[in-house]
Amino acid sequence: MTTRTIRTEGQLASWLAFLRARPLPITVSAVKGETRSSQQNRTAHMWYGEVSRQTGDEPGAVKGYCKAKFGLPIMKRDAPEWLAKYEPMYLPLDYQTRIALFEIIPLTSRMKLPQMMEYMDAVQRHYIQQGIALTDPDPMAG
Repeated sequence: MTTRTIRTEGQLASWLAFLRARPLPITVSAVKGETRSSQQNRTAHMWYGEVSRQTGDEPGAVKGYCKAKFGLPIMKRDAPEWLAKYEPMYLPLDYQTRIALFEIIPLTSRMKLPQMMEYMDAVQRHYIQQGIALTDPDPMAG
């Protein structure tokens, strides 16, 4: 599957040319908004590592915990179709197994920019309140 984020008329023209070159039939979907940025993704993973080093928890367990504690409520609110797909998998599981599942289940990768900002704000608030230092990335970095 090919996905593009289109921000300019030139990018739109390139995407249309790409589609015209494909043999028919094809299925095309469009979603308003923009997925999380690569900077947000890098920062979240940096934070999982920082929390891991300061708590002794495995980075994957930190990631699973954050996704379950902070990401899941956002997805429950904003993506009922996602919830309907994944809830039957994780609801019957015990807490530790749920955290392990959330290490690998696609959740934050499905978030749009504002959702990922909300998620990261919640993660940062949570760990700062616990006295865990997280690097505040350069907002000008790409």
